[in-house]
Amino acid sequence: MHFGEERPSDYILHDLHVEHEHGEEIHAELTKWLEDKNANTQKLIAILKEMVNLHSNHIAKEEEYVFPLIHKIIREEEREKFLKAFEALQKKLGKNGFAKLQAFSEQIK
Repeated sequence: MHFGEERPSDYILHDLHVEHEHGEEIHAELTKWLEDKNANTQKLIAILKEMVNLHSNHIAKEEEYVFPLIHKIIREEEREKFLKAFEALQKKLGKNGFAKLQAFSEQIK
């Protein structure tokens, strides 16, 4: 890719990355709300509405752009191998394992 050139997939990947970051912010807000002894229900409702909106948009982008591209460029046998490897890694890492890996990767950048 030449400087200044962007592919349509760059926009989608950027959007998905921003949505992941926003999801982490929502998660932090929800965690804070759960720890607040004086938390009000209206705040919880606002957090959950934001979470539902983000999740719906994120899934729509994955369904419309990401998954069709994966099916186009990766053969069925390879997808099965990736899925099995992903499931094994997820099981090995346990709860929040991928979040821990992401945090670790941020530290070593």
